[in-house]
Formats: sequence, structure tokens, C-alpha cells
Amino acid sequence: MGEHPEDVRTPAKFAGESDAMSEGTGWRFILNPGITGRVLCWDESAGSMALSLAGIAREVSVVHSDTGTLRTIQQALAAKGVANVACAQAWADGHRLPFPDGYFDGFITSDVNRASVLHALADSQDIESALQALFAEVYRVLKPGGFVYASQQNRFGYDRIAGCFKSGDAAARHAQADDLVSFGSLKRAAGKSGFGLVKSYKLLTSHGAVEEIIPGREYSPSKNSFVLKQRIKKSLLSGPLAEMLAPSMGMVCVKGEPLPGYLEALAADLIGRRVMSKNHDEKLVVERHLVLPGKVILSIGVAGKPGSAKIVIFPLTTAVLARLRDEAGILMALREGNLRIRSLVPEYFLEGEVLGQKYLVQQEIPGTSIDAAVPSLDKMTWRALQVLVDFHRETSQEVVLQEDLFGTLFSNPLHRVAQKLGPASALSLQRIEDILRSLLLGKRLRAVWMHGDYKIENLLFDPKSLQVTGVIDWDLSRKTGLPLLDLLYLIAYNRVIREAGEIEIIFLDCILPGKLSEFERAARDEYIRKTGMDAGFADILTVMFWIYHVAFRIEVASGEGGQKQNMFRVLNAVGKSLEARHG
Repeated sequence: MGEHPEDVRTPAKFAGESDAMSEGTGWRFILNPGITGRVLCWDESAGSMALSLAGIAREVSVVHSDTGTLRTIQQALAAKGVANVACAQAWADGHRLPFPDGYFDGFITSDVNRASVLHALADSQDIESALQALFAEVYRVLKPGGFVYASQQNRFGYDRIAGCFKSGDAAARHAQADDLVSFGSLKRAAGKSGFGLVKSYKLLTSHGAVEEIIPGREYSPSKNSFVLKQRIKKSLLSGPLAEMLAPSMGMVCVKGEPLPGYLEALAADLIGRRVMSKNHDEKLVVERHLVLPGKVILSIGVAGKPGSAKIVIFPLTTAVLARLRDEAGILMALREGNLRIRSLVPEYFLEGEVLGQKYLVQQEIPGTSIDAAVPSLDKMTWRALQVLVDFHRETSQEVVLQEDLFGTLFSNPLHRVAQKLGPASALSLQRIEDILRSLLLGKRLRAVWMHGDYKIENLLFDPKSLQVTGVIDWDLSRKTGLPLLDLLYLIAYNRVIREAGEIEIIFLDCILPGKLSEFERAARDEYIRKTGMDAGFADILTVMFWIYHVAFRIEVASGEGGQKQNMFRVLNAVGKSLEARHG
């Protein structure tokens, strides 16, 4: 069970680049299946869009008006070993794309205002004509049924307006002034160029990357839904000015008659497998479309039928697929038992495949998750603690730490950390392992079924009563695990969202030295008392909390950046702590 390594078919973004449409291409499920064929893209992101598309399309052609930019893209792609992407200069003659008629299955570009060709064409004609000229050429080189996907950052998106007023953000105001076209202009140009079936999608972005696609007119936040800020956001994105106020907009249009889309094929497959059902006059709709690192999550239900939705998860990398399969096994095991937590665990249905894309289906549990310092955070955390205490009491088992079990619970995680931090960490980690072995080998310990990623964001709450309705994301779970670690992550992550701090620093300054708040101490003492955990193991388990965090939850950036420096600071502090107490 494991980490989040990037799959070779969807490589990490190039250093310093952030492109709204290239972050995992999680938006591709709203397109027809032509994205797996021959795709043309206008890449203003130094190659990150082309790199992202290369993992899913048979052939990608990148166009740009600047030869220097094309050389940069070619060099970056060559360094990644990408062989199915070709580069060509566009509008070298001032008029045409260098491709024959009807050549491509699709055309993709992000934030049209960044397209250098648009600025170049606008120098010789008005912007509406320039935009129409661009779409006319795209129309020419597409096959019948070919699609266009184009995004546009909204000039008056609520995030940009807020940025203009926050700390006198001159950069945000300057970016607004540089906008050449509106989203309405984009749709008009597509229509005038002959494209039909022009669909609009509101896009929620973070640091330039798409996080959520709003498929319908109404928006319902999946996180922090009872907080005033989210209620305002819901109102803005569901009202008559939603297309203007959304951070970004996406447009899909088609040349001629549209081909069957991926979502239509998925709906037919779900019905055929009897995972979902509907009457003849009903239809399945996407209620939520989340784009997360390595995966896309859709909520699909029958229109107008609350409670009918299922969660469909699309892994975008082989590593994420492996984790989702691990989770499927864990969910089935949890629901087969008579544990009290059974009612809070989503039911797993099946794994399927449509048009070459694998998917897994789970039950959708009602409720909202939390990833902000909401006013009721302590109250909700205490309820999360009670769920954890009940779960660990029910699954507690006394074990003897013989060599094999010591290896599973202690040595293996330490070795994973050594692999991530490199040779410079080897001696320190070996010393930690030696101390732990001398203290623990042959001793008795109460093991528990660990969740492995027990943070407030992975629990669901009723937005009115604030009672826990679900516990999700079980892919790092282990049936025989260490006690206390889940609680320490719950405490540490709460500090992360309250203080906007780094977890390494929080561990170093607060968790390791035991400088907890009164509430945190009460939670720890409640856990120890009710689970019957031996308090004498608390300092060792605190050390293992950080080891497990590095071993299983995070990726360590290469080089000698701040993240790795902080980790070595923690490693040194952990070693000194163990030496002082037990060395």
C-alpha cells in the first residue's frame, strides 16, 4: 500500500509551470473518445500540456507561433523520452495551420488569452475577427465529429476580483487588463466558424489547475458546505451571473454531428452491469466532477432522485489504480465484519473498463468533508476521535513483536524513509531501528486496524447536526497496525489547516516535544484511556507517526530544497529524542 509516485504515462509537470488544463487532463471525460486518437494542441505551458496529453492520445501535434518556444518544448519532451509528440510552427505564413483538412480528432488549448497567436493576429485585425480566424482554421483541420476543448480564465471571476483587492494586488489587476477576449466571445467565434453543440462548463481552479468541473446549472460544494464562505460561493456559482463569476470556463464544441461521448458509454456500462438502474424516461447525470492528483471522481445519479448517486473513480496512473484496488479489498473486509464502523464505510461495488479507461465504483455517503479551520472544528474532531476510539477498541489485538512483525511494523517503514531521503539518512535511520529493536523485540503490544490517513478531510459530517456520516479514503489502511498514529495525524492535520503550516515543522515544534494544546492533550488522554493502550509506548509511537507519514503518505522532492532540509531536521530531532530517553 503506498505512495503517490507519478506514472510514466502521465508525467509530472515541468518545473515552474502550472497550466489549468494540463494537470492530469482530468477534464477529458467530458469529451468524446477522439482524445485517444490524433490531437492538436496549442501549448503555452512550455510543454506540460503536450506531456499530459501524450499519455492518453495516440499522436499529439503541438503548435506555436514562436520558434524559440517550440525548441524549448521539443527539448523538454525529449528529456522525458516522449516519442508520440511532434511540434510545428503555426501561422508561419500568417494564415494557416500547417496540416491538411480533416486531419485531427480534436483540438485543445487552455486560457485562450495566453495564446500568442491571438495577440499576433489582433495586431492586424480586431480581436473578434482574429478569434474567428483561429477557430476557422481549427475547424478546417478537424475530422467530422472532431471536438474543440478551450478554457478561458474569467476576467471577473470571483477569485480574480478578490485578488485585486487583497493587499493591493497589482499583478492581478495587470492580468485583468491583458485579457483580450471574454468567454462569450469565445463561444460566438466557435459558432460563427461552423461548430455546433457548444457546451459550457464552470471550472474551479487552484494555482492554475482545475480542481472541479461543475457539470450543471447548480453548484453544491463538497467541502465545508455549512460555512458562510461556501454558501456565498454556492450562490455565486448557481446564479444568473455564474458564467461570469466562475474562476474559469471550459467550452466543448463539435464539428458536425457529435460522436458518442465517454460519459454516455460509462452510463450504458453501469446500467448493463446493474450497478445503477433507471426507468425509460429517466437519465443518468453527473452531479459532481472532481479532479484530484492521480484520479478523477464523478458522482453519477438519476436526475431528480436524491440518494441514487454512486461514486465512480478513474485512476489516471498505474500507482493510483493499485491503491484503489487495495482500498476495494479493505472496504469489503470492513463491511463483512460486525464492526460498528461498518455503517460509516462506503460499499464497494466493482471495477470496470470503458474505452480503455478503468474505473471503480463505490457507494456515495451523504455528508460534507472539512479542509478548513471551521468554527466547529474542535467539536467535529472530538466526534472523529470517538469513531476512532470505537474502531480501535473493537479491532485491538495483543501481539508479540517477534522479528517478522517487528519488520512489518517498524523496519519496513524505516527502510522506505531511507529510500526517499537517500544515503545521507542511512546511519541515522539505522540507529533509530537499532534502538527500537532493543526496546521492543519480544515485547507485547496492542495492535489495531489503522486507517492510515485519518484526517478531518477524510471524514464526512452531516452539515446540520455535525455528526459523523462516513469515513473515506482507506487505501493506506492496514489490518495489523500501530495504535495512536491515526489520532496524531488527526491532531497534526488540524494544525496544518489552522496555521497553514508545514507538517514537518508542526511535528518538530509541537508533536515530538509534546507541546499540545489543552484540547489535544485531552484527546490523546481520552484515546489512551479508552483503548487501553500502554502509555509507556507513547513516545515511540510518536516517532513512528512521522516515520509512517514520510514512508506512506508523501513524495519527497529531489534535490536539497526546504522540504528535504526540514525532514533532516526532524530526523535528527527524532534520533536525539530516542537517544535521550532510551539510548
